Amino acid sequence: MGLATGDALGAGYEFQSNPPSRPEMVGGGSFGWEPGEWTDDTQMALCIAEVTQTGSSDPEAIGERFLEWYRSGPKDVGVQTAAVLGAAREPGDLARLARARFEARPHNSAGNGSLMRCGPVALLHPGDDQALAESSRAISDLTHGDPLTGEACVLWCVAIERAVREERLDGIHEGLALLPAASRDRWASWIQEAESEPPRSFKPNGFVVKALQAAHAA
Repeated sequence: MGLATGDALGAGYEFQSNPPSRPEMVGGGSFGWEPGEWTDDTQMALCIAEVTQTGSSDPEAIGERFLEWYRSGPKDVGVQTAAVLGAAREPGDLARLARARFEARPHNSAGNGSLMRCGPVALLHPGDDQALAESSRAISDLTHGDPLTGEACVLWCVAIERAVREERLDGIHEGLALLPAASRDRWASWIQEAESEPPRSFKPNGFVVKALQAAHAA
C-alpha cells in the first residue's frame, strides 16, 4: 500500500527537474496518469505480489506475469525492461536476454527498474536473509543483467524486511554481508553518502545506485 500510494503521488511529477516539495495526488505528467493511478513500477510489483502471495518466488512464474503485463500495452515501460520483455517469446528467455544486453552494453545496463518493483520480495522470507537475497537477485535478473541491479535489490529488500519485521530503518547495512565480498566496500561507501547528503543530491536517479541512495537518504 505504501509503495502504490507513494508511486501514485509522484507519478504526475516524474521527469520534472524541480518537483514541488509538497506534492499532491494530481496525476498528469508525461503519461497522462489519472489522479491516484500508479505507474509501471507498482504495476510490476503487483505482478510479483500475485505470485509471491502464494508463498512461491518462482522466477519463471513471475516472468510469465511480466510478459502478460507487457503485452497488455501499459502506458509506460522502462527502457531496459521493455527491451528484454519485447524480445522474449517465453519466460525462460528473460534472464538470458537480460544478461546478453548487459554483456553488449556493460556501461548502460544498470537502470533502476528492477529496484523500483522489488518491494513485495521483501515480505516473502521473513527472518531468512539468504533466501531473501537469492529471490531478490533472481527476480531482478529477469530484466536487468548488471550485477549492480541485483545487489541493490538485495540491500533494499533487507532494509524493507527489517522495517516491517523489526520497525527500524537501518537494516540496509545488514544486507552488505549478503553481497559478493568484492562489492561490499563500494556499497558501504554509497550507503554512507546516502546518510550524509539530502535525497535531492542523488541524480540522475535512473541509475540504480543513485535511486537506492535517494530512497535511503529520504
